[in-house]
Amino acid sequence: MYSFWKLDPSEKILIMIDTDSDPYIEAASHAGTIRRGVFLSAKIFYNFANYLCLVFLPTLIFKLLTFAYIIRDASRIVDRFLNVELRLRLVDIPSPQPPIIPPPLPNDYEQLLKG
Repeated sequence: MYSFWKLDPSEKILIMIDTDSDPYIEAASHAGTIRRGVFLSAKIFYNFANYLCLVFLPTLIFKLLTFAYIIRDASRIVDRFLNVELRLRLVDIPSPQPPIIPPPLPNDYEQLLKG
């Protein structure tokens, strides 16, 4: 199995393409049965077929295993990021105020009709 790694410096996107069909691509490297890549601060934002793109962020490190696991791991990472984002958004919400209690209903409505 061969993989072609391309880094777009302007967008900070790393693109990995499996090249089993064409092993003669320049800059391709043999990956073996299990691909392992440790990337400082990377997040999956796009994943289909044999393409995998990563966006670099400042704090995440993860491993790429065989492609069968990538889709499952990608969905876990996306779920984790969504949960973290939700928690961060909830931190900014002020404490809920106690509900406003309406005054009790009067027993005698005649005073309201006179006024």
